Amino acid sequence: MTRLLGPFILIVLGGTLAAAQTADTIYYNGRVVTMWKDHPIVEAFAIRGSRFLKVGSNDEVMQAAGPATKKVDLHGHGVTPGLIDSHTHPMESALAEKDGPLPAIHSIADLQAYIRKQAASLPPEQIIFIPKVYSTRLKERRYPTRYELDAAAGNRPAVADNGYAAVLDSALLARLAITRDTSQPSDGKIIKDHRGEPTGLILGAPGLLATVRNTTPHTFDERLWALKSMQKHYNQVGLTSVIDRSEGAEGFRAYEFLHQRRELTVRTYVTWVVNLQGSPQQVRERIEAIPLLTGWGDNWLRVGSLKAFLDGGILVGTAYLREPYGSNTEVYGYEDPTYRGVLGAPKENIFEMARLAGELGWQMTAHVTGGGSLDVLLDAYEAADKEKSIRDRRFTVTHGNFQTRKQSPGRRDWELSSTVNLPGTISTDRL
Repeated sequence: MTRLLGPFILIVLGGTLAAAQTADTIYYNGRVVTMWKDHPIVEAFAIRGSRFLKVGSNDEVMQAAGPATKKVDLHGHGVTPGLIDSHTHPMESALAEKDGPLPAIHSIADLQAYIRKQAASLPPEQIIFIPKVYSTRLKERRYPTRYELDAAAGNRPAVADNGYAAVLDSALLARLAITRDTSQPSDGKIIKDHRGEPTGLILGAPGLLATVRNTTPHTFDERLWALKSMQKHYNQVGLTSVIDRSEGAEGFRAYEFLHQRRELTVRTYVTWVVNLQGSPQQVRERIEAIPLLTGWGDNWLRVGSLKAFLDGGILVGTAYLREPYGSNTEVYGYEDPTYRGVLGAPKENIFEMARLAGELGWQMTAHVTGGGSLDVLLDAYEAADKEKSIRDRRFTVTHGNFQTRKQSPGRRDWELSSTVNLPGTISTDRL
C-alpha cells in the first residue's frame, strides 16, 4: 500500500485545472482511494507542482502527459491519502532509544536486572536512568521502593521514571537532599512511609526532578539525527503530516535547519511549550519573548500552538481530578483519601497564559488528563474569550479524559477545537 505525502485536496475527473497545463508526474495502473463518495476508487492521477492536476481512469489521466512527464506504473498497488497524526514527540522518542531499545520492564526483578547491567557499563557518577516504568505494568502492581533500587544499584544513583512520577534510590535522594524533613513541593508530592521517611516515590514535581531527567543534554547534531530518523519512520507507515506537541527553542532550530536544506519529509505543525512556574508576570515575559506566532511558516513547517502541562497522568495517579482518588490507591504508591492529584501550575498563571495567547494571536492548548485540570483550563479559556474573542484562534485541549456534557465542543459561545488542520497540498519531491 502506497500513501501520498498529503490528503487529496482536489479531485477532478476527466478535466484539468487549465487546458495548457501538463503533468510533472502521472501515476497509473493503481487502486487509488480518493475518499470521494461518487468515485471512491480510480486508476490514476496526475500531479503538477504540489497539486493534483487530474484524477480518473488511465486514459483520462494520460491526456495530461507532456514530453517531460514522468510516468509511474503502480502495478495494481493501492494508494491512499496520507495520514495525519495530531500528537507526536518525534525527537524525544528517537533520542530515548539513541543508545539502544528501551528495556522491557514487566516486574521489579526485571528492573533490578536492568540496573545491574547499566551499573556495569556506565561511569560511576552517572545516574542510572530507567524510563517508562509504570506501576500498572509491573507484575507486582506497585512501584519499587528506594530499597529495592538500592539492592541493585548499591551506592550508585538510580531512578525509575515515567515522566510524571519517579522512584529515586537512596543515593539519589541524598544527592538531592530529600529527607523526612523536606517540605512538600507545590507541584507534586513526596511519598513518605509510616515512619516519615521518603519511600523514594515522587509524584509530579517536575521542577524538583528536572536535574534527574536531564542528566545528559542532547547536542544539536543529535536532535537533527533524531528528527530525520523519526520522519523516515513516519514515511514508512504512511504519516505525511504530524503535530509535534512539545518543543522549545532548540527543537525549533532543528526543524528550521532541516527545512532550509529541504530535508524535511513530513509536514509538521510544531508546538511551543511554556513554563508556567513563577508569577503571572514571569509567564507573560516568557511568552512575549517567543519570536514566533501561530501560523508562521509554509506547507512543510509551520508554527503551531502554545502549550502548558497542567497535570500528569491517570495511570500514574497524578491527573488532577474533581474529587479525591479515594481508597485502593496502592498501585499509585500512596494512601491519602484527600489526594486529588497534582495541578502543575498556579491557576492565575494558567489564566494569564490563555489571556495573553488570545491577545497576541497564538493558538493555545494544554495537557490535561483529570477533570479538575480540564475545568481550570476551560475556565481560563472562558475568561480569555470575555476579554477578546478566541473563536477564530481554535484553542484546543490535549487529552481531556474526563469531559462532562456541558464541556463538549460547541456548547459554549466560543468553539473548542479538538484538531488542527494542516496544509492540504501534496508534494513528492522529498521522497
